[in-house]
Amino acid sequence: MRHDRLGEAALLVNLTPLPGTKMYDRFKAENKLVAMNYPSDWERYTFTETVYRPAKMTGRELDEAICELRYGAATQPWVWKRAIRTFLRTRSITTAGFVYGMNLGWKRMAKIQAPKDASILGFKPQNTPRMRQVLDNTEDVGVRFAEEARRMHYGEAQERNIRGKASRDETEALLEEGIPVLPLPIPEAFEGPIQ
Repeated sequence: MRHDRLGEAALLVNLTPLPGTKMYDRFKAENKLVAMNYPSDWERYTFTETVYRPAKMTGRELDEAICELRYGAATQPWVWKRAIRTFLRTRSITTAGFVYGMNLGWKRMAKIQAPKDASILGFKPQNTPRMRQVLDNTEDVGVRFAEEARRMHYGEAQERNIRGKASRDETEALLEEGIPVLPLPIPEAFEGPIQ
């Protein structure tokens, strides 16, 4: 199936190797599982906690990264956007309606889980080292983001890491021009100058 025939549904859960699956057997053979004290560890198999050792980061780092994604999903408008893009891509109101319903459910789950993540992990996403790294290594150009991104792309300004605000239309226009941009949910606590 081609990508342009698919809808855009988000799934913000931790990979969870459930007992009785090939993944569980493989992770067990590779000594990657960290939650095997049954029945008490069953409480950890909720798709919201990493219960294995990831290859290139710690379980805690992966949990924090997924927590940031869930926080963004819970606080940013995106459900209608994905449904509309799905309709434009597929020309199917049924598919777009399905994607809308799925994503609305995932957003509701994210709203419920985000405070639990903060409690379990002991932080809110705006306080993470990753968010601080993004903020410390980018220049805030504010509402001039689209203009500045174009200037850099066309060689009219020095290339550098920037962040700022752009409307949905501005972001889509930049992407259509081949200008690489990445929408990030910057928490309201970081509004205004940070440098």
